[in-house]
Amino acid sequence: AGGGRMWMEEEGTRVNHIRTDHFLETGADVVGVSCPFCLQMMEEGIGAKGMGDTKQAKDLLELLAESLDGPESG
Repeated sequence: AGGGRMWMEEEGTRVNHIRTDHFLETGADVVGVSCPFCLQMMEEGIGAKGMGDTKQAKDLLELLAESLDGPESG
C-alpha cells in the first residue's frame, strides 16, 4: 500500500479494501498500523464495509499508550 501513490486513482479493487478484507478475516476488533496513510486507508475501508461501529484501526502508539494506562482506565 504505502502513501507514495496517494493521489493516484486506483483501477480495479482498491488496495485498502483488500487490506480491510484481510483484517476482517482475522476476526479481530482492532488493527494496529504504524503509518498515518495506512491508518487513513484502513479507516476508509472499515467505513466502506459498514463495520465502523464494531471494528477500529489505531496507530500503534495509541495501542501502546492504552496498554500503559492499564486495564482499569478502559
